[in-house]
Amino acid sequence: LDALPIARRMDKIAGDFGISGSWRKPAAPRADSGIRPPMETLGPLSWHPWPASGFGLPDHAGRQTTLASFSGRPLVVLFYLGHACGHCMEQLKAFAGAAADFEKAGIGLVGIGSEPVEDLVATSNACGGGDKPPFPLLSDPAFKVFREWRCYDDFEGMGLHGAFQVDARGFG
Repeated sequence: LDALPIARRMDKIAGDFGISGSWRKPAAPRADSGIRPPMETLGPLSWHPWPASGFGLPDHAGRQTTLASFSGRPLVVLFYLGHACGHCMEQLKAFAGAAADFEKAGIGLVGIGSEPVEDLVATSNACGGGDKPPFPLLSDPAFKVFREWRCYDDFEGMGLHGAFQVDARGFG
């Protein structure tokens, strides 16, 4: 609150009137919900991460990349809808810019797009990667992996954006 321009102006006005210290009325303690239960008692008691669905998809050169090729280290899996989607490109550019930091931290990155193999280079170019993207971009135009990872809306018949973290053991 103190960083807001209006708060700084009010501080000056309060000082002009000789008010020193905080002029703000202290916030009353919250009494909104009574006794709060311990967090560990909420939600499913037997929740655990689920095994990530394996995949084998082609990159821009037609080489297959699999989930297993990342085993033993954490992975961020990004589902995107092609280079024509502004939101997707914004996300891919942000991850491309941070790819070296992820690599230093031992975290892999992979993008799975709904576009055909021949369009992956255009996506890489749009991310500033040229024909050497900073992480693999894979093609899934049939939405097979999109469906397996629940990034597909069956009602609308279209792919969805998605971002998943998979641990080193292959659990999401």
